[in-house]
Amino acid sequence: MQEKLNLDDLGFAEKFLHESSPSIMYQYLSGVGYKYATLALGVAEQNTIAGIVALNFMKAAASAQGKPIDDHKVQEILRAMANEYVNALKKQVRDEVLATVREINYREVWEFHNKVFKNAGYSADAWTLNSVLSVMPEDKREEYWQRVLSSAGDAQAELELAADTYVFMHIMLVKGSQVDRQMAAGWIRRIESLENVSAIIELGTVKIAHGIGHQLNNINNFFYGEPAVSFHYPAPAPPPPSPKVVVPSSPVQMPTQQPARRRRRRRGGGGRPPTTGAGYDNGAHYSGGGGRLRIDP
Repeated sequence: MQEKLNLDDLGFAEKFLHESSPSIMYQYLSGVGYKYATLALGVAEQNTIAGIVALNFMKAAASAQGKPIDDHKVQEILRAMANEYVNALKKQVRDEVLATVREINYREVWEFHNKVFKNAGYSADAWTLNSVLSVMPEDKREEYWQRVLSSAGDAQAELELAADTYVFMHIMLVKGSQVDRQMAAGWIRRIESLENVSAIIELGTVKIAHGIGHQLNNINNFFYGEPAVSFHYPAPAPPPPSPKVVVPSSPVQMPTQQPARRRRRRRGGGGRPPTTGAGYDNGAHYSGGGGRLRIDP
């Protein structure tokens, strides 16, 4: 439950910041229900998904400008952000209003992020949400910001929101203006280049892959209140047919020509040709006439 803070309470918060660190101040304000303090505490202590992504995104943006940021500069920026946050809360306490009545809105947080980064010599794109809010319809920005606040400190909610934001920026690649498409493409490239964001990209990719129906329409309706532009992923081409295997037929066996058989001519009278008795030791011989054997006396 968010407590109302008067100027004395906010004075304590400033004292924690000046005498200690942004983390101590954020712990105090988070403890009395201020969700931006919970979100910023994750950045300062690097112990939440949103906090890790935000700091790495800032460093990547600084390097892209040719102005790499060291740890000392990071601490200066974090302290300046904390100071601007308290100032934004103090603006609520004026005239007859004796205490804070709400958390900061998207306009206030966007304004002081731009201010701090500009004073530090960096572009507004050093903030993770600058491009996201820039391409988002104005009437959806506060609703989105409230979702950012409500997810702060809840690992699963932060992961879901980060993945949905990743999907939204992909939608802007399709349906945004030319300027919006360029901004979305740059944001996606930077996010995908960071370390420790594989879970966000994997979940976002799953949502895109399955988002042609219900899931993507839900995300798009959140931002636009209208059906999403379908992401048509072509069906995989069928595998090419296997090459037809032609089995060579056995070579035709040509018949070999056999030499003609010589027919023996039968001699008249049949039997073996006659011979004389001299041809045999016992004087026997064959003679024609029926093939009978005759022995001469």
